[in-house]
Amino acid sequence: MSTAYKRNEIYWLSILQGFTMLLVVLGHVKHGAEGQLAQVIYKFHMPLFMCISGYLFYMTGIAKVKRYTEIIAEKSSRLLIPYFAFSIATIIPKVVFSEFMHRSASFSLSQLADAFVWLTNMPLAEMWFLNSLFFLFLLYPVYVLAIKNEQIGILVLLVLLTFYFAKPKIPSFVFDFRNVCAMGVFFYIGILAAKIHICDKVQRPKVWLILHLIAFFVLYKWAPVSPVSSFVIALVGISASTLLCISIAGYSTEPFRSFRDYTYQIFLMGIFFQIAVRIFVAMLPFEDIAKTAVLYLASVALGIYAPVMISKICLKMNSGLAKKVLGLR
Repeated sequence: MSTAYKRNEIYWLSILQGFTMLLVVLGHVKHGAEGQLAQVIYKFHMPLFMCISGYLFYMTGIAKVKRYTEIIAEKSSRLLIPYFAFSIATIIPKVVFSEFMHRSASFSLSQLADAFVWLTNMPLAEMWFLNSLFFLFLLYPVYVLAIKNEQIGILVLLVLLTFYFAKPKIPSFVFDFRNVCAMGVFFYIGILAAKIHICDKVQRPKVWLILHLIAFFVLYKWAPVSPVSSFVIALVGISASTLLCISIAGYSTEPFRSFRDYTYQIFLMGIFFQIAVRIFVAMLPFEDIAKTAVLYLASVALGIYAPVMISKICLKMNSGLAKKVLGLR
């Protein structure tokens, strides 16, 4: 995720960031039968986000051979300040409106310690992404060695695959290692994809997109549930999403332009507006069909554009504290 990530504009990557954020917002609506749309989206959208994060990390850090202290200082400011700020801001509404929450919170000392000292049990579940991502950034020297030495690179990939499939029960004294094990391999795949410029070498992306969509549908409908099928479905979803955005970029660079520079801020703030919409819609005296329509339209619109508006206001005010809390550059 990025905020106005400046580069020699890689349009497909900008479009992919916007598309992925839209998937996250849609996935957070979750309505009816556990959310049929959410079930599809959740098969690959966070692995996709991790893959994008790894891709960007290669471009902005590894390829530029930045110092380790510089990387950690930058990522601490960018990830941990919003993590703590939004975790604190979550507790009160989570407790007050507990009946509307998918995941409750409390003021117990154990949860406060887990959330703000050990970083293992966040009051806002979505913060696991920042937690896991920060830990993966701490492994920066490993990626540098892996990029320079092919044998080390293969070893790193095998270790991450082992963590993904074995799901070792590592005691989570610090950080949420369960999600690190689940997402680390996708982060590293993003790094490798950026290193070999694989997306710039794609020929006939629309043909490959159709094949990937067919493969995703077949796997989603008929593949037996297993770690292997979950991994393959996630990879196919990542590839299909990337091919879609490469294909779109061949026709227009405009899709998602209104919010794609604020994906991080939407991730941080959007869920609050979506929770508010969920509470409001639950009180409406409408039929289920009407409620569903209002829920999706309002939840997606506010989940995306309220954070964008707040971010633009903060940028215009040029408040250093507000920019740090919101991860703005």
